[in-house]
Amino acid sequence: DYFIHFETATGSRKTVEVIPWNIGDNNYALRPPQQLDSKKTIFVGNLHGTMTARYLWRLMEDLFGGAVYAGVDIDKYKYPIGSGRVTFDNSSSFLHAVSTAFVDVRTPRFLKRLQIEPHLQYRFCSLC
Repeated sequence: DYFIHFETATGSRKTVEVIPWNIGDNNYALRPPQQLDSKKTIFVGNLHGTMTARYLWRLMEDLFGGAVYAGVDIDKYKYPIGSGRVTFDNSSSFLHAVSTAFVDVRTPRFLKRLQIEPHLQYRFCSLC
C-alpha cells in the first residue's frame, strides 16, 4: 500500500492512497476474440481502483458464466476511471447480468457495490 501524507493550505492533514496501475491490466480475454458482440456487452460502474480486467472477468464468469472479454476504462493518462465492460458469448448470461443490476464485492481490502447496465457504446440512448 502506498500512502502520501500532506498538509493542505488550510492546515488540515490529509492522506491519499496511491494505487499503482499496470497498463497491461486494462483488458483481458479468455481467448483471442474473433469479434465482440456489443449486444452482449455490459457496462460495469463503481469499480475499485485495484480491480483489473482479469479480476472483473473472473467475477462476471463466476456469477453469470459465458464471459469472454473484460476491459477497464481508462483516462488519457491510461489510469482507471472506475468503470469497465464485459462481453458474454451468449444472451442468457448477458440478460442475467443486466437483470441483476447490482453486485456486491467484498474483499479484505474493500467493499463495493458494482452497477451493471447494458453497454451503450455506438448506440443512441433511449431517453435522448
